[in-house]
Amino acid sequence: MVNSVVVSPVELIKSRLQIQYEAKKAMSRYHGPVHCATEIIKTGGLRAIMQGMVPTVIREVPAYATQFYVYERCKEILTPAGQSTKDLGPMSLMCCGGTAGLLCWFTSYPQDVIKSRIQVDVTGQKYPRHSFLPDGGIVSCSKQIWKAEGWRGFWKGFSPCALRAFPANAAGFLAYETTAELLR
Repeated sequence: MVNSVVVSPVELIKSRLQIQYEAKKAMSRYHGPVHCATEIIKTGGLRAIMQGMVPTVIREVPAYATQFYVYERCKEILTPAGQSTKDLGPMSLMCCGGTAGLLCWFTSYPQDVIKSRIQVDVTGQKYPRHSFLPDGGIVSCSKQIWKAEGWRGFWKGFSPCALRAFPANAAGFLAYETTAELLR
């Protein structure tokens, strides 16, 4: 959850910059990350920079719970009887990390789609907040995706994400384990 305080504004800025990527240069609203952040705050106040915070938390918590559980469980499974998980070689650690990253995204991808759509809503009014739940627009956004695109709408773009997830997390967890071992 703590991670979301940093991740949400950064991803808001990234998403806003990405949606203008295909626009003609003259039509670009933002000139870079600092300008984007400044404009968001200027037009909507400090609260606006946190647009998408609730969906980010709802994505991050199950994503990282899954990732670290799967990583540790895979290490246990691949460790021969009588040995320690610290004895695993680089290929085993990369396999564990890649699998953990892939399942992390599988667990959280629909939430990420919802979060991204809420964050690119510049007006903040396309996905109204629920009248009872403090959902940040999740219920409204989910209903709109389901109505327009069905279940596939929640998985748009998953293939490239999955293709990136395995090698990125394999390398990341190997780097972590190697660094931790060097520091011991």
